Amino acid sequence: MAAYEPRLTSIDNVRRSMRVPEQGQFLPGGEESLRILAVIEAAETDIFELCNERFDVAGADASARSFRCPRDGMLLTDRFAADPELVERLASRSAADGSAIGAAAWDVVSPPKPLRAGRHLQSYRFYAGSWYRITARWGWLSIPASVKEAATMAARRLYSRETSPLGIVDGDAGIYIPREDRDVIRLLRSYIPAAAA
Repeated sequence: MAAYEPRLTSIDNVRRSMRVPEQGQFLPGGEESLRILAVIEAAETDIFELCNERFDVAGADASARSFRCPRDGMLLTDRFAADPELVERLASRSAADGSAIGAAAWDVVSPPKPLRAGRHLQSYRFYAGSWYRITARWGWLSIPASVKEAATMAARRLYSRETSPLGIVDGDAGIYIPREDRDVIRLLRSYIPAAAA
């Protein structure tokens, strides 16, 4: 089985946040480094589920994806790093050709910004039940710094709780630490869907 490849943080970031030197069991491939990797996987999985987002970084090339319009006027899409290059209405999901909808006929609901990917389109030419093909650079320009910090913090705290009596860490003697860390949630709050918050 292949080792987990962290996407939001790294073993070195978590180790440094614990102020542990890279020596002994903390060397790459060492026992503690492997334990840190396991808690990074758990922390990142929790963040992906909580945010309903994988924070994929956009590639250099645009690609086409098809979406079905849930209601008139609004097309829900995946996140994109730059405004779509092409919007087409399709006869069916698997149709090879579509009729292009000019850029003047649609707007981006949540436009891409330096730290946030764009999402969703609106137009009077989007009809409920119809299929549309969008050509865009899918994903984020880069992973937001607050998401990276939340992943490092969550992994560090998970690791520390495993090795601390009663799960008490960071000078929190006698204080119960809930499963969902308030500091981590605060860092992620703008990426958590409203229904989950």
